Amino acid sequence: MFAMEIYAAVRRFVFIEGNGRREAARVFGLSRDTIAKMCRYSAPPGYVRTKAPKRPKLGPLLPVIDSILETDKTAPPKQRHTAKRIFERLRDEHGFAGGYTVVKDYVRLARTRSREVFVPLAHPPGHAQVDFGECVGVIGGVRMKLHVFCFDLPHSDACFIKAYAAETTEAFLDGHVSAFAFFGGVPLSILYDNLKIAVAKILGGGERRRTQAFTELVSHFLFDDRFGRPGKGNDKGKVEGLVKYSRANFLTPVPHAPSIEALNARLAERCRARQNERAGRHEQTIGERLVADMAAFRELPAAPFEACHKVATKVSSLSLVRYRTNDYSVPTKYGFRDVLAKGFVDEVAIFCDGALIARHARSYARDDFIFEPRHYLALLEQKPGALDQAAPLQGWTLPETLAHLRRLLETRMGKRGKREFIQVLRLTEVFPEAVVIGAALDAIRLGAIGFDAVKQLVIARTENRPARLDLSAYPYLPSLNVKTTSPPIISRSFPGRRHEHVRLCRYPCAAAGFARPSSAAAQIADNPAGIREGRRRGGARRSGSRPIPSTPRRTRTHRPRTTHGRATHPRRPFSGGEKLRHLRLYRHPLAQQTARAGSRPLRICRRPRQHHRPRQQRHGQDACLPGARPRRLPARAVRRLHHGRRPRREPPSWRSNVSMMLMPND
Repeated sequence: MFAMEIYAAVRRFVFIEGNGRREAARVFGLSRDTIAKMCRYSAPPGYVRTKAPKRPKLGPLLPVIDSILETDKTAPPKQRHTAKRIFERLRDEHGFAGGYTVVKDYVRLARTRSREVFVPLAHPPGHAQVDFGECVGVIGGVRMKLHVFCFDLPHSDACFIKAYAAETTEAFLDGHVSAFAFFGGVPLSILYDNLKIAVAKILGGGERRRTQAFTELVSHFLFDDRFGRPGKGNDKGKVEGLVKYSRANFLTPVPHAPSIEALNARLAERCRARQNERAGRHEQTIGERLVADMAAFRELPAAPFEACHKVATKVSSLSLVRYRTNDYSVPTKYGFRDVLAKGFVDEVAIFCDGALIARHARSYARDDFIFEPRHYLALLEQKPGALDQAAPLQGWTLPETLAHLRRLLETRMGKRGKREFIQVLRLTEVFPEAVVIGAALDAIRLGAIGFDAVKQLVIARTENRPARLDLSAYPYLPSLNVKTTSPPIISRSFPGRRHEHVRLCRYPCAAAGFARPSSAAAQIADNPAGIREGRRRGGARRSGSRPIPSTPRRTRTHRPRTTHGRATHPRRPFSGGEKLRHLRLYRHPLAQQTARAGSRPLRICRRPRQHHRPRQQRHGQDACLPGARPRRLPARAVRRLHHGRRPRREPPSWRSNVSMMLMPND
């Protein structure tokens, strides 16, 4: 190709100086055809083909090359054919005898023709685009992958991003709710790609079958949903650019945060700060152009939207509900029941018959167990032996006060103490844990080791009153009024004997006097069966009773020492405020009673109650006769005596012993 200077010199020599083309060819040493072309064109025209070149060797194989390039469109980008690989296949598989250059030129032209050409788009105010991106962050000292929800307004380039631990349905819904709250309105339409969270199936003709959760979202906020072509990210290029921009500017370097909530708070501040910047070739800031978008938005609905994923499931035999590969506990009384699990971003709520029965923090691990120890306390109360091996209680760290209370309960009560400790733990189901711990500490300090004492102290702390039982606060409880008998002469009829009169022996203290009993009280005292039935109905060991203070002598578990066949008991006088505890009947043999022509007196002794003795042993131990060793009554005679029946046969030296317990009632 000749330089432009030769073109200018030849054209000047011919057109300005008036010389001929043959003379110009002789002077410049060029052919007459070249001089004619220079006169025809003011600049070198370049090489121009009048017809396509012929490819006698490659021509029959052009359809093979086109089919290879068409197949590469669906192949992975890193596994597509190069021009060299196409040449090798043509040579080896089809016997191509041509060169590599002709194949390379054709492949280049074919790929250029197949490239997509785009149409510039206009973005009116009030529309949005949504997509998810990925990044890496350090949350709570743990390096993890984060899924970033990106919400972009193409007209103003305003954005909102929020990070989640997983790209799930609840994260998708919560991202929309947060974005609408951030901008204070709902866009007219939102453009999506075909993510599975929103699209259940792509139908023919561009139609989509929405998922249930996405349909509820659209129905609540009433925006129009639009979807791009599958695999065509350029249909929503604005939000695709936001994913790249936010990862390069908001999330670089790798973010460190104590929690995802703290990271999202920082990202929201960055989104607000970006509204003061300019994007692209616009002269106005993002915030100034955002005004037009917000003017086109719809108002937020009055009712809030529940951003959760709902799953209907069933409680297992271990009181566990499975949700997204993890098991969450529920109270044991809901075993084998149908429940509804609602998965939120940060928690899992479980409902049964519309009522909330359990709430747990959300776990994004796999095959994890999330227990609430209080859910299993009711079952452990029935099975206290599993307390130490119960898996739900393994990670439950109890305060030292409760651990000390458990040691005291188990030391004093054994297995029953373990059950009472579980009952103390169940108080935390109703009352705050700090109140229960304080009540347990007070119980240890007072020496009242038991569930009832801790419960009364907890109620007293809750009601802000001293720990006492005021029956006036419980009007629905039946009131009891038990009177004490005075020591007049009591007439009794003993089975198998003649009718006898016995009287109470008055000690010097009797001068103080007791209240004379009523006729009803006397009838009860005369009827042993009635006394026993009263004990059975009222209970012999009622917590509300107030027994007479015990004597200084130590209560023994064996038979007490006797002097001349009689048990030794202190005979100190009764005070006016004391009440009868034991009424013991002493009788001589029949011969002695006949000789004296009278009856032996009835004596009142203050003797500590023997809780650990069987009833028959207590009756046998109380029978004391002067000058004779007390002998225990046969079981048959005692049974007949208690039931008020006449025995069939009396022993020769039958001695009766009646021990009547009068329980006071405050």
